[in-house]
Amino acid sequence: MNVLQRLSAIIRRLYPATPKKAGNEVPTELSHLLNPEEYEVILSHSLKYLSTNIALRRSFRMDKGQLTFVPKEGPGEVNLQFHQLVRHTLGYPTNQWPKAIGEYIDQLTLDRFRLAPLLASFDEAKSYLTIRVHNRQMYTPFPLKMESYVIKSPIPELYTALSIDLPERFHVLQKKELKDWDIDEDELFWTAQANLSDQWEKIEITQEVGDGFTIISLHHQDYGAAFGIDFANNCAEWIGSIGAMVAYPTKSQVYIFPMRDTVSFNKAFSKLAELTNLAYNDSHQPLSNNIYWFHRNTFELFPKNMEEDTLSYSIPFRLLAYLKTPTFRKPQGAELKDSILSGEWEGYFEFGMGYSRPLIGTRKSFSLTLKAKGRQLEGCCMDEGGKDAAGVWGFVDKDLISFIKKPEVGAGVIHYTGFFEPEEASFTGTWIIEGGDGSLQSGSWSMVKL
Repeated sequence: MNVLQRLSAIIRRLYPATPKKAGNEVPTELSHLLNPEEYEVILSHSLKYLSTNIALRRSFRMDKGQLTFVPKEGPGEVNLQFHQLVRHTLGYPTNQWPKAIGEYIDQLTLDRFRLAPLLASFDEAKSYLTIRVHNRQMYTPFPLKMESYVIKSPIPELYTALSIDLPERFHVLQKKELKDWDIDEDELFWTAQANLSDQWEKIEITQEVGDGFTIISLHHQDYGAAFGIDFANNCAEWIGSIGAMVAYPTKSQVYIFPMRDTVSFNKAFSKLAELTNLAYNDSHQPLSNNIYWFHRNTFELFPKNMEEDTLSYSIPFRLLAYLKTPTFRKPQGAELKDSILSGEWEGYFEFGMGYSRPLIGTRKSFSLTLKAKGRQLEGCCMDEGGKDAAGVWGFVDKDLISFIKKPEVGAGVIHYTGFFEPEEASFTGTWIIEGGDGSLQSGSWSMVKL
């Protein structure tokens, strides 16, 4: 029996796979990156390196994807997340895999000594604090539950993990490792984000110019996505009058479309979706093929739908209302005071796109009672011919108003967007109903303060 055969036997004992089915030898979170033969080669080289260079043959073990070993020199164990080693190794040509694996394990062993004084003192550690961006699948191979780490979710379906930036790798911090710091977790994240902001000179910024639009690309192998997570502070120059369209396809890449007008939106949307999925599918460290709308310091997810092999996106309701408002313009003037917004309003809505004659072009009146506090709105609305009042919730942004109206039971949510006309103390804009089947109904509306 040769060395690789003996190592293969060890592999099967340490990390048994479900037999007889294609792909089962590779853990689920890695199955899209490599085949069983490649996986076994990487594991074989790793165990061989540990046996001959780092630890005694019996001083390492594999459990739930974590490879634990005891170096010959120095006290204590070293924990290696094997899926991270695989992703690291795949970044090299196959003939360099043994060297890449050895360097990774050596660095991991050395980092154990660097990490100890940092975990003992926040003052020592604070300049090394950073965040790593993950999706939920990335935590599947971790032996500990997500609750064991210091994690926030500032963006739907993405997570930021507090980490230490070591010379050759990132150490994701566990809550139990912070016992000597006695620092609030929010303060730790603020410190980490400030450190990331200082990396801006390292970020490669390029532009993809299309027909009437420009998409901004941020790239850095280590800090790209993490830098772009604090979007309001680090990417403020690319936030348009109605926000920005943003994607985080990999840990190294961010795509941004500043939304300054509605003319080029559809073309830019298509291009950004194309770039996002290309990067996501080609990366060894894919993060997400989601697309987000950043507006008013909030990320809103573009709904996705997969039919057979075709992925499609739909536009969030609120964004659709902005895009379809005929009187679209950047909000101007001072903030509308709560005293102006609160009170009784009367107006009309007109049936438009999605309706047929004789209904199209006709109008119905409504009366609206609003309460406003700190740019937030709530109230009730009675439509002409309606039996019950509909609830209303929304906000104002300078002279722009946006609210939803939920009519009687069974009716769809109606999204209203409009702009204030100070001379007449009135609002004018567009309303939209989007059906679950992709259908769209819309029209115009106007109301005046009584």
